Amino acid sequence: MRAFRYYDFVMAGRVAILLRSSLIGPAKVVLFNWLMKAVVEIVFLPVTYAVIGFLKRVEGMETFDRGTRYNPFSLADDGEIREYRRP
Repeated sequence: MRAFRYYDFVMAGRVAILLRSSLIGPAKVVLFNWLMKAVVEIVFLPVTYAVIGFLKRVEGMETFDRGTRYNPFSLADDGEIREYRRP
């Protein structure tokens, strides 16, 4: 009868280890993926700025949203207001 109780403790220990590994394992993956994403974004930020600057110089165009209203509470459908200028 004593051996039976020993196996209960062994089984409870195995269950505890499985629960711990199933909770900590995914947390490690999530943390690693978040850190990796942040490092990649930091590393490629200067590259992105260089590519965008190059494309703007080559195309010779810079766009801005002038005359556009972004009020989400407006009931009027103003849409985009365009100013046409004659050359």
